[in-house]
Amino acid sequence: MKNQRMRTIFLSIIMVLLFSIVTYAATVWYGSYPNQASNTHKDGMLNFRYDGYVQIQSSYRNPIYGHAARGYIIYNSGRSNSSGYQYTPWGGGITDNHLYTKSYTYYDSIDPFAPPTTFHYGFYWVPPGSQWPVSQPAY
Repeated sequence: MKNQRMRTIFLSIIMVLLFSIVTYAATVWYGSYPNQASNTHKDGMLNFRYDGYVQIQSSYRNPIYGHAARGYIIYNSGRSNSSGYQYTPWGGGITDNHLYTKSYTYYDSIDPFAPPTTFHYGFYWVPPGSQWPVSQPAY
């Protein structure tokens, strides 16, 4: 009887550990190809992992905004450990067919009282008919 109870406790502990190790991942895409960003959220045992990605193709003309000159992503946790802006390189102009990308991994704590982490993305647009920036601002 005592051995069976110990075995049940042992197996219960093993099951809890196995379920704790398994991670959950979800990816959300924003924007439209080729100017887009994604955020993948993975729940781990001791932290939350966020994998961010942004890409631009400056030759692609968005009918509303024009051409994307640069893209960025940022994670904000409401505390001082936010990621800061993570930028793609500047695109070369309206004839540049290259994809410019930036990936970034952000780790957050599992503190249940911490503010939620948010993901933001954006693009620097060159409106239709405008000159491509000759000197890009330094960030």
